[in-house]
Amino acid sequence: MALGMVSTAFLLVLFHTPIFVNSQDDNIFDVDNGDQHISLEEALLADLVPDDDDPSSCLFEDDDSAADTAKSTSWTFKFPGSNPNSNWYEGPCLDQSTYPGAPCHNFSLYEAQLFLAEMSHTDPANSHRNWTMRIGQGSNIYSFYSPELYGEAMPPQYHGNAPWIDEVQQSVSVSSQNNPKAGRPYFIHQAGAYQKDPEYTGSSQVAGDPFFSPNVAKYCKGNTCTFASWGQQAHLPTEFASKLLYVNRYRNCGDGIVEITQTFQNFARSDSVIDRPGYDESLIYFNVPWGGVRTSHLPDVVEPDVAGNLKIDPSDGDVRTPIYGWGQIGPRSLLNIQSTGGYTTFASGVWPNTSAVFLDLPCLKPDAGMVDSCTDFQIANQNYTRMQLQVPDDGTKCKRHGGSSPESLLLACQFRPTGFGRNSGGGKMGPYQFVNPEIEGAKLIFRDIRHWSWGVNDHYTFFSTFYNDTDAGLQQAREDISAAFPPGSAIEASTYPLPMPDNYNPEILPSLTILYGTGEEYKAGGTVFGGGRRRLGSGGGMPRDYTVFTINHHMTRLRPGQTYLARQYMISDELGNVNEVTNALVDETYMAQIDDVDYNGRSVQLYSSADNDDLQIFGAAASTTVGGTTTSCDQGATACTGRTTPGLNLSPFFYISGCGNRTYFGPDLYYYMPGRNHSQDIVDHNGTIRAYACEGQPPYVRPSFRLIGYFNPSDESCTSLQRYQYSPSYCNRRGVGIEGERGTAPATSDATGDQPSEEEQGPPHEDDFFEMDLPDPDARDVAEDISGESASPQPPDLLDATTSASSTVNSGVLQTILAVHQLVRLVGHRLHM
Repeated sequence: MALGMVSTAFLLVLFHTPIFVNSQDDNIFDVDNGDQHISLEEALLADLVPDDDDPSSCLFEDDDSAADTAKSTSWTFKFPGSNPNSNWYEGPCLDQSTYPGAPCHNFSLYEAQLFLAEMSHTDPANSHRNWTMRIGQGSNIYSFYSPELYGEAMPPQYHGNAPWIDEVQQSVSVSSQNNPKAGRPYFIHQAGAYQKDPEYTGSSQVAGDPFFSPNVAKYCKGNTCTFASWGQQAHLPTEFASKLLYVNRYRNCGDGIVEITQTFQNFARSDSVIDRPGYDESLIYFNVPWGGVRTSHLPDVVEPDVAGNLKIDPSDGDVRTPIYGWGQIGPRSLLNIQSTGGYTTFASGVWPNTSAVFLDLPCLKPDAGMVDSCTDFQIANQNYTRMQLQVPDDGTKCKRHGGSSPESLLLACQFRPTGFGRNSGGGKMGPYQFVNPEIEGAKLIFRDIRHWSWGVNDHYTFFSTFYNDTDAGLQQAREDISAAFPPGSAIEASTYPLPMPDNYNPEILPSLTILYGTGEEYKAGGTVFGGGRRRLGSGGGMPRDYTVFTINHHMTRLRPGQTYLARQYMISDELGNVNEVTNALVDETYMAQIDDVDYNGRSVQLYSSADNDDLQIFGAAASTTVGGTTTSCDQGATACTGRTTPGLNLSPFFYISGCGNRTYFGPDLYYYMPGRNHSQDIVDHNGTIRAYACEGQPPYVRPSFRLIGYFNPSDESCTSLQRYQYSPSYCNRRGVGIEGERGTAPATSDATGDQPSEEEQGPPHEDDFFEMDLPDPDARDVAEDISGESASPQPPDLLDATTSASSTVNSGVLQTILAVHQLVRLVGHRLHM
């Protein structure tokens, strides 16, 4: 037989290992051989969440009181297929002149590549508290699904260049000193990078694989899953390296409660060839988290008073927090968290119990242009002129305007006199109504005002409607508006008073709460420096379907070697239960910042038995207890000793594979990036750093990364293993299988002609795609579109064919397997492409 035929068949048999594991299975995430070994990833991830000084009462699976939540928890590392009820955006490809920034290919195709794990809670007493959460390669939440309350909570991913990169729940880190106004932005996303390097990552108009932040460790057991990922510079192409690990721990606390601990570990070093001299690698601003919800499923926001009391009784009037457009500051758009009750609740069906309130109309200020509003005194004494809405003699002449979405037609209608220039609509979301007071029942209910006026010489007002953006929708809108507002009609603009629903009961409304605490840690003598604030706003028009929420940890400094930690909670429950649950949990929220020497870790030892005649292989073993210094391995001799956590003179070491048949072990995550010259230890990358590409390989080939532990880069006994192959099963009796690509199958599973003037043509097409992880509302310098395993997917018949060998074979066979393994992987990718 031909070599390819023999080896491929052998490979499919030898490397096939099921991925699905439920909460009752034994841990084999690296390999667990009874009580002789602890999984390396279990040890790493248990020690890398440093909250020992303030442990949570949401207990781990080893505690008796956590037995029930362990039983109600399930998880898997095998992609179960897309959830059809999540309704991710799948097209169509929209005309960019009409829908600027929209994706032109089916983002849902990327989910299998994105998926890392799924974790679920099945409540034994109240099925309304059931939830299923999906975690992406970046260790962040990209889907949170409640089957009986609100369905999918995450936005549908309409944003071009960002499939599950922006509109997800994730951590974000910013270095403003490296974020110049006339330069490339410095934002490290937990989820991954925007598709703005088309040859390598694709774009909204060019299909290609996104670069999700690579997972470097994963482990699940009982009611807890923990993941570590290498955060990525979001704005491509970039000249900045990323030296940040995100480690997230998720615990099912039962009753619809999820404990989420986010850590930011700055592992920058001054001696890296990638780093440029003089650049401060400190991080000074975080989103913890950056996130939000799908507006159509959870359109309302309710928040407690500073004492933590949540009012939902309609007799209190409108209990909702007003939502303005992102970056437009309303009365509660931006709050110091110490002046909050510590949480924000998203809900559906909250009746506002409001009367119609006339909207403030813009005014013309003498010699100064337009202002959003003015007083009667200013009109009488300072020559201000307030706009009066009235249809001119030639009628409304409504026309479609750019910025419409398929579900929301944006209209420009003649509703005002000339003489008024550019003006915004104020930003607050409706619904609103235009009313003709001279015709009974003549009204138009609409979503929001985009611009009361734009051109001085025209009559147009621009607003978003509930009509569909179709020819039929436009025709219907024209007919309805012309009938309600004939020439010469006066128009009143006000809020729209929703009638109370029949049998209204706010106690049973669906809700999702983010509990973040009241910032006690910022006070004198606290555990963190800086300040915290809650930001809230609408993330653009209807296609995005996104209400943005974030907690900013700012005015801080996370220096190289330091770690920031924040423990928060998500609560999926009926609205009537929120107040009691949050009051019981608010003191469980926690923030801290620690130095590398403050970790409580354990020893990691590397073992090898290779000589010049053998395939060079090494394995790793961790001590079974925190603080432990001894390990055991079924073969080989100790070659190097490190730890599971940061420490003095220690750096994280990674095993890199996927770049052809080459592998690397060491601290340099950019070892194989294009432009590296290792013989001279220089970088020739023309000002662009690509973590997502391999020197000498096609653009679609991606490296994969695995965290092995923390070692001293000056220790020659550790650096001598740089070219060795890593075997996750080396230290047990199951063999010496070589790790090639971790992601497509786990090495672990516990489960692992002349133009019109600007005024004549009206406002530009509305582009809702702005970056929203800006450090400050006025940070316009970076505002733009919101803004080992191979990351590239493999054909289905090979998905399980890349896990490490678990049988003992001789080194010659192993070399053949490795060569064929790489061949099959590349062939598989071409099949996929």
